[in-house]
Amino acid sequence: MTTLSVPLNDDLLDFVGSLVEDHDVETKAGAVRKALHWYREHMFMQEILQAQKDAKDGIVLRGDLDELADKI
Repeated sequence: MTTLSVPLNDDLLDFVGSLVEDHDVETKAGAVRKALHWYREHMFMQEILQAQKDAKDGIVLRGDLDELADKI
């Protein structure tokens, strides 16, 4: 596992500390990991919702997946 050093302002540091104090997580590192997992899931959901909206609006890609991938 790699260690990453991230500067936090006082507000965020207090929030991380409150997560540990309230027993939502055991350590500050655990709080940050939990936040990153939540953020990743949130981003995936946003992509799914956008794809659903695009499909509803008729914005879809058709054709060979390999050819479409080459265009990206």
